[in-house]
Amino acid sequence: MQRYQEVPPHPALAGHVACLWSSHALPDGEPVRTRILPDNCIDILWQDRAAFGFVAGMMSRAHRVETSEPVLTVAVRFLPGAARAFFDLPLHTLQDEHPALDDLWPRVEDLAGTLGVSRQHLALQFREYVGLNAKTFAMVRRFRQASAAVRRQRAEHIDWAGLAGECGYYDQSHLIHAFQLFAGETPEAFARPRPRMP
Repeated sequence: MQRYQEVPPHPALAGHVACLWSSHALPDGEPVRTRILPDNCIDILWQDRAAFGFVAGMMSRAHRVETSEPVLTVAVRFLPGAARAFFDLPLHTLQDEHPALDDLWPRVEDLAGTLGVSRQHLALQFREYVGLNAKTFAMVRRFRQASAAVRRQRAEHIDWAGLAGECGYYDQSHLIHAFQLFAGETPEAFARPRPRMP
């Protein structure tokens, strides 16, 4: 089963954004198979099973996506031509591609230089407007990805080292440290079934 929803953008973004959308793939014994047709738009997508967002470039053909695991996707869809204001490259280079957002947007130091401010100033602004510093925000995001993956599997079937690598941790001990920091327990303890709350 697949649930899909679109919502209009905030009026301040209406000149650039066609809509915001979400999709929740919920396999029920069979993989969810989706055919995505060209729509003359470029999207930025974030998924609960991925550490970073990615871009869906302008499509010249249909794409097929299949998943056997539940996946929640949230995205912004730009109006035709509007994505150019957000990417410093010719948009035709994204055609039928799905590059990671990290590869297209500059690092903090580069972004600070482009904006003509110091890295420290940018870090302070991030903390003020987001509520966490950028490093902690990224750590929480990576933990949420790992914890969601743990919840989808039975503890005895989890390849902990593999999961650590998929979620962007250096190694298994790095993964363990994150769970102890954010969940107050080891990944194995976190993965154990819990009684339902009344």
